[in-house]
Amino acid sequence: MTTGRTYVEIAYVAVSLSLIALLLRFSYDAAILAAAFLTFLAAALFRPGRLKGWIPAVAITAVWMLASGRMYEGYNVFKLELFDLAVFPMVAWPTGLSFAYLYAVPAVRVRPWPRRWAALAAIYSAGIIVAEWLGYHALGVHLDRGTAFRGWPVLDIFHCPWWMQLAYFANGIVFMGAAAWMDRNEAPESGDVSRRPAGAEPARAVPKKPGPGTPRGRARVSRTRRAEP
Repeated sequence: MTTGRTYVEIAYVAVSLSLIALLLRFSYDAAILAAAFLTFLAAALFRPGRLKGWIPAVAITAVWMLASGRMYEGYNVFKLELFDLAVFPMVAWPTGLSFAYLYAVPAVRVRPWPRRWAALAAIYSAGIIVAEWLGYHALGVHLDRGTAFRGWPVLDIFHCPWWMQLAYFANGIVFMGAAAWMDRNEAPESGDVSRRPAGAEPARAVPKKPGPGTPRGRARVSRTRRAEP
């Protein structure tokens, strides 16, 4: 059921996306930093139980940044750097994964969790291709070192070595596995454990009294009749 709080959350997301789009006209670095802040704030305000998604997201990003070496030395539109590496991937990876945990993961209610992982992995794999195409062709984001690599045929995306391409998929698939496992005990009908009060257990079905037509019901009626004077 849609509540007033849900409408406020929808409005927040719409305003946030509009603000990010506006910032892209002035500074790509400011836009990605704002996206990270607004994503974290959305979880804190509306779905605090899903703040835990930042933990695996940041961990996967840290491992990936170490493994990628100097591949992220520069972008054509992102100028902010830390330790001579572009800040963009350091912020974009955890932000994108956490946003997915905030809104995409609760929408997929497949059970048990390994099947949910498989479904989320398929959705992520399609999503990263779309995101790469939009980033490269619509937003014009080009990795400096990507000029040395041919992209995919037709789509003209993923201008990077083969191991980096595999990692782009593996990062998200591993995260989706962690997300599905973290949410393995949520009630299937709820779709989001974050809205449950802290420490509260899922609602349990109240057992129904046996009807008079069932064996237990007939025995109960018989005992009642014998007890009558």
